[in-house]
Amino acid sequence: MPDIVGLAAVLMTFGIPMVAIITNHQRKLAEIRAKTPMHQTSASTSEIEALRRQIAELRDTTTSFDLSFDTALQRIEQRLTHLEQKAIASDDQTLALRS
Repeated sequence: MPDIVGLAAVLMTFGIPMVAIITNHQRKLAEIRAKTPMHQTSASTSEIEALRRQIAELRDTTTSFDLSFDTALQRIEQRLTHLEQKAIASDDQTLALRS
């Protein structure tokens, strides 16, 4: 039994500081990794820039399609209004001639 107590005392004497050193080292490594930015290669940077340009082009394209669609709808509405007014005027003339 005294051998186990002696062994436990030696393990605790050397084990606790070793665990503290290891955890401190791991904490420092984690801090360093958190502070340093991700390493980007020039290829990944150029790919990101290409994607940004494509997204900008898509925005421009969708905006122009939206504007042309709105313009076409306005023209259709104007034509329909003109036809409705023409039909009402035609009906008024027909009624005036019958009376």
